[in-house]
Amino acid sequence: MKSIDQNFVGNSIVELFRRSAREHADEVAIVMVEHPDRFADARSLTYRELDAQAQAVAHRLREVCRPEDRALLLYPSGTPFVAAFLGCLYAGVIAIPAPLPQRRRRQQHRLTGIARDAEVSVVLTDSANLAAIDDWVDADEMTHLVRLATDVESAAAPSDEEPYPAGPDTVAFLQYTSGSTGDPKGVILSHGNVLHTIAASLLMSEWHEQLRVCTWLPLFHDMGLIATVLAPLTRGGNTVLLDPMTFIRQPASWLRAMHHYGSNASAAPNFAYEFCTQRISDEDLSDVDLSGVTRVYNAAEAIDEKILSQFCERFSAYGFSPDAFVTSYGLAEATLTVAARLNNGVKLSTVDVPQAGSDHGSRALVSCGPAPYLDLRIIDSATGEAVPDGTTGEIWLRGPSISRGYWRREEQTRETFGAFTESGDGPFLRTGDIGFLHDGELYVCGRVKEVLVVHGQKVFPQDIESELRSRHPQLGNYGAVFALPQTSGQEKVVITHELGEAEPDELPALAADLVHTAASEFGVQVDTIALLPPGTVARTTSGKVRRMKMRDLFVAGKLEPVYARSLKS
Repeated sequence: MKSIDQNFVGNSIVELFRRSAREHADEVAIVMVEHPDRFADARSLTYRELDAQAQAVAHRLREVCRPEDRALLLYPSGTPFVAAFLGCLYAGVIAIPAPLPQRRRRQQHRLTGIARDAEVSVVLTDSANLAAIDDWVDADEMTHLVRLATDVESAAAPSDEEPYPAGPDTVAFLQYTSGSTGDPKGVILSHGNVLHTIAASLLMSEWHEQLRVCTWLPLFHDMGLIATVLAPLTRGGNTVLLDPMTFIRQPASWLRAMHHYGSNASAAPNFAYEFCTQRISDEDLSDVDLSGVTRVYNAAEAIDEKILSQFCERFSAYGFSPDAFVTSYGLAEATLTVAARLNNGVKLSTVDVPQAGSDHGSRALVSCGPAPYLDLRIIDSATGEAVPDGTTGEIWLRGPSISRGYWRREEQTRETFGAFTESGDGPFLRTGDIGFLHDGELYVCGRVKEVLVVHGQKVFPQDIESELRSRHPQLGNYGAVFALPQTSGQEKVVITHELGEAEPDELPALAADLVHTAASEFGVQVDTIALLPPGTVARTTSGKVRRMKMRDLFVAGKLEPVYARSLKS
């Protein structure tokens, strides 16, 4: 494991941001694009203005809470969120970014669970959403919570107020996991964790320019907050923000904004690149030049080489270079980035992996790159021993960006962050992800809890899902393959998948074809197949399919398929 010079890493987020504010006081720090067709209407803040707003938020926080109290941040994407987050750091208050309460009771219940788990004392929001926050608080009997709209004009902070003296070990914020295989838990992230992952990401992606980022990612998500906001602001760069729904409605707005503002970097999950390829027309990109975009990160979900190749081919006419892609792997418990690989003009690295029951015998995986700044081991979970290169096992990690654990969950912290190898080396973070090393680079195969066992061999559900989509264009973008809990005998495998464009009379034949593909390519005998309406496969906020959630919904009879077939004999 390589170390990083502490002068490059820094001691606290506040220290590095205030240095940026001194050195770039009158330069633009943040831009919020309100209307994607009218960039002239965008709102911007200089470093001086953002620093003043953060100090004003900190002043108000000091009046209602103490250092180390928790503040729930409920904002749409925009400059008020950024000022509020920095204001929490200035006041020594632990920030908890979270999505705004939605109409669905399930989403409100999750938010209430976060507020109670963290014992939040104050909720920060903007004036446009204050009434909705009040309704949620009243409905869930949490009227003791102080609620502040931070975008309302308030007195400037006294000039003698100094930021809370944070250091590398000071808790900066809690990142509540999106819960792809379990209930959301608050990952404790320190200033040192955040700054180390930023520094490591810059080094791994060979970054030497000023960061000018354009993003539509939700700011309550770790990739949105750390990679696209905190990284540039602690390095004297700038960030252009788009609302996530703007991207969904008009994906071309992302690329147009990159061009208009001269952004040189961005980040998104794999699905976003496929979405752009499918939904953006040439007319949408009139006069757009993407040649200045030199780093585009792909993370947060499984990376598909075909999708990246299609994106490069589609947008090369607009100056986009395949050299710009950075493929990476990370997770909240490691703050953000574990491994990363800059494309550097060569074909995306792939390795053939033996596949149970397949006539083709292998599959291609995209390299997520090396992890030089963490101690990464591939471990046989049953024995605690490291496995040879090229052999799959659980990914274990330790190093400066690894969280100290989950907020007030000692037992789960010990189970996840307290692993030791067979020789007694540790403690390590058990990621729950399966992968292997090849030529020093990491390849990620899937989740431990989601792996299917077919005739004694492991089969990864995302491989089945990807193969089904590639062979059957009537399917939509998301599916979930999982096994039902069994006390004995062969696992019972269920395929659930969203439909795309398919006529009702085609569905029986389509279902039969899907069953045949699973059997012929993977040796998987399907027990039940359920074809679903678009938008019904459960996903996390970062777009990952929640296969265990889909299994629970299936078992509880809560799925409403357009077509279903049981193949029980």
